[in-house]
Amino acid sequence: ARRFAASYREVAAAATELGSVLASVPMASRRGAQVLVVTDGLRPQAAKLFAAPRETFHSYAEWMAADCFPQAQCETLPAAANAGGPERCDGAPPSSRLADWIRRIREAHGTRSPATAGEQEALGVQAGELAAFCVRNGVGNGDLALACRAVVAGIRHWRGWQADANWQLLPHCASPDELKAWLRDGYYAEVPQPFAAAESFAGIYGPPLAAAAFAQGGTSGLRRLLDNPPLSTRTLLGLPRAPVAFAQLPDAALAAAGCKALATDVRGPFAIWRLLLDHGDGIAADAPPALLADWRGDRQFYLNCGTQAGWLWATHWHSRRAAKRFVAEYAALAPSMAETGLAPGAPSRLGRMVLAAPPALAEPAARLARALVWKNRRDWQHWVEAGCSPQEGCRGAPPRP
Repeated sequence: ARRFAASYREVAAAATELGSVLASVPMASRRGAQVLVVTDGLRPQAAKLFAAPRETFHSYAEWMAADCFPQAQCETLPAAANAGGPERCDGAPPSSRLADWIRRIREAHGTRSPATAGEQEALGVQAGELAAFCVRNGVGNGDLALACRAVVAGIRHWRGWQADANWQLLPHCASPDELKAWLRDGYYAEVPQPFAAAESFAGIYGPPLAAAAFAQGGTSGLRRLLDNPPLSTRTLLGLPRAPVAFAQLPDAALAAAGCKALATDVRGPFAIWRLLLDHGDGIAADAPPALLADWRGDRQFYLNCGTQAGWLWATHWHSRRAAKRFVAEYAALAPSMAETGLAPGAPSRLGRMVLAAPPALAEPAARLARALVWKNRRDWQHWVEAGCSPQEGCRGAPPRP
């Protein structure tokens, strides 16, 4: 405060000379950490101004919760409807470098024109078709279904931004990470660990994906996103691009082991991150662990093998080294998982595959794991062309190619 007051006094007279409407040179006074700049007419009020109430806020949502202090009541949209967000693009989360932030705002004014009402309606219909397709074909693949919901949520947010000129530039002015932080603070501030929470995943990770698609190709870019959405949450988490391996368990292998598969699912990178957070130590809640970059696929089956039943979970990794690392990570979770009564037993490695199953199912689980057939799918359309593996036939009409 002392340095600022001294610096201001050095330039005050010069600033007044440059066409100022002030009748006198403003003077800087300091009291503690406060600096007050006033002209002669207000100098007698300095003591009252120094004593005026003030509050400190750490986030936009916190400021709105205090009724937009010092207004005593927020004007225009209430906090619930405004969702803690800015009314203009230049109110988006600032860059750490002011010059870079100003450049992005200026560039945003030259971005693609807003979509027409007809284009927005057509995209809404296409998003609805994708959502219905995912409901039918995401059964038994929670990872793909969650990624699909995120794309649909991204289109919904994008349409909302297009409806108001004050919001149209927001995704252009903010980087993907800034946009995710804004969505977190505006909509999911009360959710514990929002970046790694299932209830906030679609709303935080979907909109940046839609914003990037629109920035790259306009409404055509959004149509391409809906035609070929991510196969896994790994894409939305920003993990390196790689094919996704889908596992099939032949009926003949089940019969030979004397087992039936009563249920099946894919957990995926996001659910594995959540598992490590819930039962492990030292796992960050704002970014997935580096290990998940080596995930290539997984599948779990609820097996009934006569007198024994339980889950067999097989994960597929990029390398043997990555598989060994996951064995160590998963084994460390055992004490915490045992408290839930759902501990599947010690993990084991079979090449690049890691298996987890109850001890009573160890023998049939090992036989069935060797019978698993892993098939790589490079993208969504490749998966649809393969019959929405492992269903051997997509349910319902596939999305438009």
